Amino acid sequence: MTRKETENFLLNAKIVGNGTAKVTLVNGKQITIVVRNFDPTNTLRYQCRKVVNEITNDSMSDMKKVNTILDYIVDHRDSHYKLNIGTYHVNTDCTGYSTIIAQMLNFAEVDCCMRLAGYDKYYGQTPTHQNNLACIDGVAYVIDEDIMMKYSDLFDSNNCHIGYNTYYASQYPELNREGKLDYNLDYDHSNLNYIEYSLVLKKAGRLK
Repeated sequence: MTRKETENFLLNAKIVGNGTAKVTLVNGKQITIVVRNFDPTNTLRYQCRKVVNEITNDSMSDMKKVNTILDYIVDHRDSHYKLNIGTYHVNTDCTGYSTIIAQMLNFAEVDCCMRLAGYDKYYGQTPTHQNNLACIDGVAYVIDEDIMMKYSDLFDSNNCHIGYNTYYASQYPELNREGKLDYNLDYDHSNLNYIEYSLVLKKAGRLK
């Protein structure tokens, strides 16, 4: 059954901050929603920043910061995708997990973004599986939750796949073929994720 859209159907929602969101309806009307008694300390973003400030410092190398943050996440999870970041409890999936890693690493001043990982040589659980790309001490790494791999182990000097995931080849025959450009670079240039991804690779000397 397809739900029929009305003129008050939600078209777009944007979080403004401080417990405020701006909502645009199909009819063009804009509504501002304010959360009563909003506590900025009880947000995931705030707790990510707070934890990072507590467990890292400027004297650490990028690699030390990353290992410290990943260890914190592993040590503070109830199960694989149930995490406790400071006082914030998260029940999530690979998307939320990679979002948390990206936020925490960026707060630690390590360039990091999310990426679609289902096309990779080793991580092809589903085409929509997500993990992270980070520039760590000038080197590009793929971070899959608590595992780190050098980007150069997965992609050649042209950022094309080295091999492909044989286990999933029969299910997803077009995924991660030998010599195929990193899927995360095959976006429209106006896409924000593409821009972030490109910048991280540029910092690591993988793109001009």
